[in-house]
Amino acid sequence: MILRKKLHWRSHLTLLFQTVTKYTDDQLVQGIRERSGDVFVYLENRYRKVVILKIMEWGGTSTDGEDIYGESILILMEMVNKRGFKLTCKLSSLLLQICKFQWTKVLEKNVAKRNYRRRNNESWITEDSSEEMDQVLKQKIYKECFAKLGSECRHILTAYFKEIPPREIADIFGVSYVNLRRKKSLCHGALMEILDHHPGYRFLKTHEDLKLEPITSRHEQA
Repeated sequence: MILRKKLHWRSHLTLLFQTVTKYTDDQLVQGIRERSGDVFVYLENRYRKVVILKIMEWGGTSTDGEDIYGESILILMEMVNKRGFKLTCKLSSLLLQICKFQWTKVLEKNVAKRNYRRRNNESWITEDSSEEMDQVLKQKIYKECFAKLGSECRHILTAYFKEIPPREIADIFGVSYVNLRRKKSLCHGALMEILDHHPGYRFLKTHEDLKLEPITSRHEQA
């Protein structure tokens, strides 16, 4: 009985050590060339979730992330198998660059598809519904970026969105009207900077006339 327990724990320890085995980038490249199952399991355990989170951060879904990871691994295999291939950066960096490129292609394909439908005036999609899809995407990107602002900035900008008179907002935050306008300007600038670094927003800016008006209140004085 004791011997059986020892063997049981040994098998668990062996499995644990196999799970945490680390590879150098050169070993990974060699493992990819040799189609090593252990190496592909290692890559999946280490980078699959990272890729999915990145794709979701860039406006996609977890399913998109799964697809992009699978496609990117195939592309990585093709690259590694080419004669004269030499790794000039970390393998993880290369994989993420491939993923980013593949996701950009998906976005381009979606925009091209919408443009095709518009040009051909297909009966099953109207211009209004296409514009509605664009607005949903823009709102999703905007919410993601807005959530990255500090708490004070989110509350100040939200108050402006709700058309609360600026002098009331100043009273709520215990600052002067002049300081409130300065804070609002800084918060708006921070939001625009976050948006400018969002791949989905940059892509839409490139392919569409996307402009965000400055955040103001109808009560705000010039």
